[in-house]
Amino acid sequence: MPPQNSARRILTAAALSLGFSTSLFAESAAVLPEGRSRMTFVYAQATGITQTFDNDGNIQGLTKDYNFELSSSKLKDFDSRLSKLVNFLNATGKRYDTKVRENGFFGITQDPTAPLLGDALSLGYLNVGVEAQRQEGVVSLQHGVTDQLTVAIIVPTLRTKVHVTHSITGNNTANDIYNGFVSNNAGVLPDLRDALNLVRNLSDETFQSVLTDKGYARVEDWQGTGLGDIQLLSRYNWLKLGADKDVPTQPATFLASFQATTTAPTGKTKDPSVLTQTDFGQGSWDTGIAHIINVTPWNWITLSQGVHYTQPLFGHRLLRVRATPDAFIPDAADEEDVIQKLGTKESLTLGGELHLTSSLSLSSDYEWAWKQQDRYTGSKTDRDYTYLSEKTDTYTETFVVGVSFSTIPAFLKNDFPLPLQMGITINLPHVGRNTTLAPYGMAELSMVF
Repeated sequence: MPPQNSARRILTAAALSLGFSTSLFAESAAVLPEGRSRMTFVYAQATGITQTFDNDGNIQGLTKDYNFELSSSKLKDFDSRLSKLVNFLNATGKRYDTKVRENGFFGITQDPTAPLLGDALSLGYLNVGVEAQRQEGVVSLQHGVTDQLTVAIIVPTLRTKVHVTHSITGNNTANDIYNGFVSNNAGVLPDLRDALNLVRNLSDETFQSVLTDKGYARVEDWQGTGLGDIQLLSRYNWLKLGADKDVPTQPATFLASFQATTTAPTGKTKDPSVLTQTDFGQGSWDTGIAHIINVTPWNWITLSQGVHYTQPLFGHRLLRVRATPDAFIPDAADEEDVIQKLGTKESLTLGGELHLTSSLSLSSDYEWAWKQQDRYTGSKTDRDYTYLSEKTDTYTETFVVGVSFSTIPAFLKNDFPLPLQMGITINLPHVGRNTTLAPYGMAELSMVF
């Protein structure tokens, strides 16, 4: 039967868009003996995802960019009549001050320090909140081709739930300006009066209508289940020192292995018309290489180090590309199949595993991970695609702790009927840039046969 160290998982599937990583224990350089196989099942879950790291590494809400005052500068993008309204109100020279709303003119004043009527136009504050939950189930089959080479196929399935809240709160100055301006200016042009009346009656439902008119689905809760990106992996153990063939449960004192991966874009990318949908895959092939070292100076501890590099290939995805830099939101006519070149990924992992007994171990890892900026190109010569690359470069530091239990020593002594390994880890990202803050837990069950 295979030694205990070879029963450690070799599963290293690609990280997901909300922060999952399928690396469970301190990185292993071990391979399976020739002719041996292992089936692995992994379940991972992150709940209550509401925060992200911004471009400066600060923690903020996922929807911070969608929480803003519905001021005149924003409202002008919804309807050309509203742009004319703002300009007309400013041209009157009248001003608005919320502190004097009880002056009989609903806050309209001649105070030169107050903003002009058009500039003061506001519907209130748009509040959007999102809470996401993501689950992943991974099935992996590994096989020892030789005593030095192991190959594997890794198949993930994902389930995502997104809960959305949205409302408009705060002072609706449009209502004050309508009451104070129209009631004292009987000759206001009907079009301008109607535009002002439109603004003061805008509601949460109005913005839903604006989105559907532009070809979007309503902003509401979403959930979906789908296949992720399938990965093929091979690991070659090029150096093994200190192994004792007479003691199969004793790990080698030094292991060094090269690893190669290929990721197929079998997971679907999100529909650009559904704002709350998430990706199940990255939309392009990639290839990766890694070098992993395990050092076991004493039987009770194993130290590990892994260096990984991933090179994405060209892919494509449907996106809506804004026609002009100041466009509020692109509509269905702006949708196209763009070419994407995802940024390269590099990571460094240092870790260790403390063997409390021959069956029970505690592990700890620390990972530094970088992704370079994505690039997008399209077929429309009048579009600037470079803005799509903004804030796509990421950085994350993650602390991982886990516990694992193996029945392989007992199996080798005929004290247990199956060679199994079980484990649980907690993954805690705590430093990052342009990436989701999503701590998650993982559980694994694997069997060698």
